[in-house]
Amino acid sequence: MLSSGTQVDLVFSDINLTDVMSGHALAGWLESNHPQVPMLLTSGNRGELGRITLGTMRAVLSKPYELSAAAERIRQMLGPR
Repeated sequence: MLSSGTQVDLVFSDINLTDVMSGHALAGWLESNHPQVPMLLTSGNRGELGRITLGTMRAVLSKPYELSAAAERIRQMLGPR
């Protein structure tokens, strides 16, 4: 979707995706190819969360989380509109 030129305001992904691509790999690809797109990663595995290198456009949210907490984090990352 990102490669097609579609505007994406934020990527919200779990760290544990598939055998083909992990959330870590997705974050690296996003940083290399679309660094302006903010990314919020989530996981229930605290060890996985500790492996994330955060840039200015990256954040983590540990599971379990309340929907309101996720919504607030997304609002913060997107900034005023």
